[in-house]
Amino acid sequence: MDKKKTLLYVSPFWPKQSGISEYSSHLVQGLSTEFDVTLLTDGYHPITPWLSDYPVLYPDSNKIASFDYIIYNFGNCPDYHYFMLDLLDKHPGYVILHDFSLYYLMTYALEQKGDVLSDFYARYGKQIIADIKYDFRKTCRPFLLASSFMSAKYPLNEDVLFKAKGIFTHSEYTKQNVQKIVGDKIQVKSIYHVENILENLTDLKKSGRELMRKKFNIPTDARIIGAAGFIAETKQNLITARAVKHYNETHTDKLYYCMIGAGDVADKYIDKYILKTGFVDNDEFFPYIAACDVIANLRWPYGGETSGPLLQSMAMGKPCIVTDVGYFSEIPDTAVIKVPHDITEADLETIIGKAFSSDALPIGQAAYNYVADNCNAYTIAKLIRAFMEDTSARH
Repeated sequence: MDKKKTLLYVSPFWPKQSGISEYSSHLVQGLSTEFDVTLLTDGYHPITPWLSDYPVLYPDSNKIASFDYIIYNFGNCPDYHYFMLDLLDKHPGYVILHDFSLYYLMTYALEQKGDVLSDFYARYGKQIIADIKYDFRKTCRPFLLASSFMSAKYPLNEDVLFKAKGIFTHSEYTKQNVQKIVGDKIQVKSIYHVENILENLTDLKKSGRELMRKKFNIPTDARIIGAAGFIAETKQNLITARAVKHYNETHTDKLYYCMIGAGDVADKYIDKYILKTGFVDNDEFFPYIAACDVIANLRWPYGGETSGPLLQSMAMGKPCIVTDVGYFSEIPDTAVIKVPHDITEADLETIIGKAFSSDALPIGQAAYNYVADNCNAYTIAKLIRAFMEDTSARH
């Protein structure tokens, strides 16, 4: 048997509170059947039990250049990906692009170097300065790192894309947008997102319902719509909270809306039926999702991202409501409930009500089948290996 090629896998891992930490914990298992894998973090050891035996390097290691392949996982959060920029510059490798827009990451990086506005002007001219002024007037927030409008309009991903030996995306939408930037200079491949199929869903749901009863005094037979992951304006938690609130004002069969994650943008709506868990680890995160009957996973403005929590919910057979944009548009219509990005509160309220009916049960089953058929880490690892071998042979 031929000796495996060596792979350095650069990513956030748990305890870093990122969906990419969860993604990588599963993909590494698949990649280990194809490569001799070493992990690289920004100064800590992953706490996921099945990763404990993997060798771990830090950014100052003198061994980085010795690997046959390097994979970088890039997302839009500076806290988890800033350290990778210098590494990619010194040691080019393959990039798994989790977000098309890297605006927040690159804006933070430019701020560390000096005058970010001068750099923006050099890249985009007067238009970006005009857009910054417009956004400041509209939001009254003089912080470039707080602008979802700017992130959607200016992805700022060129510095990462052009240093990559090859690029993986999780959607045809992002692949096509990347190809518009890099042309034929760099090969781009779309691969499915990785997700694990959990067992004992009945026990998970029972555990989650008990958690909700203890924390929020929710009846065990309550009807619950959930939103899993970080709470933010772009996740449309506000419109969902308002839709549920109005539903409850006009119906006797109340709904509970449980936001499973951290973030304070919807706190003003919290009441008996609008709830927030705060950040929870996987021991509670998955039971909370399992306890929900329906999941809302809306996105707007959209930055080319995928959603691990969406796939985790689909893997549990949950009917999921998604925004019909980008990656989410590519999921089969039979497997999710799609709504337009400009949906009104009234229309969302109606759709939420229908999602609890028996008509939505086939959607949950199709959601489970979609994840089971497409999101296997071992299958995706083989595709990654084939792509890297093919593109490296061309260099």
